[in-house]
Amino acid sequence: MNLTEKAAYLKGLADGLGLADSSQDKVLKVVIDMLGDLAESVEGLDGEMEAVCEELDEIEEDLYSDDDDDFEYDDDDEYEDDEEDGDYEDAEIEYELTCPKCGATVIVDEDTLFNQQVYCGQCHEPIQVEVVDEDADQQ
Repeated sequence: MNLTEKAAYLKGLADGLGLADSSQDKVLKVVIDMLGDLAESVEGLDGEMEAVCEELDEIEEDLYSDDDDDFEYDDDDEYEDDEEDGDYEDAEIEYELTCPKCGATVIVDEDTLFNQQVYCGQCHEPIQVEVVDEDADQQ
């Protein structure tokens, strides 16, 4: 028996007992009616949930189907341009520096950062870069 059937059975039982109009019987009738309403709501939600689960299953099947071999998940956008070539090791890391004099942003690659003096593109002042070796600090 499902919830709706059980609530209907309970209501029929109460009607069969011939509940009087006493305050206790009135409360009992209201509780029985409320249980019936709750049972109908729960069954409605169960049906909706079942439909949503079916739709999710279909979406999952579409997402993971073998027909879409070109789809590759990439959680590392830093190397996005190099991934097309399959060249992960040569991907260039860029650093964003802020000019202490004018506040302009300068983007440089790793080679420039470690091997050349960096100048602001706006005010042309040199930007001092201090490289800290994190491994040396931890020892």
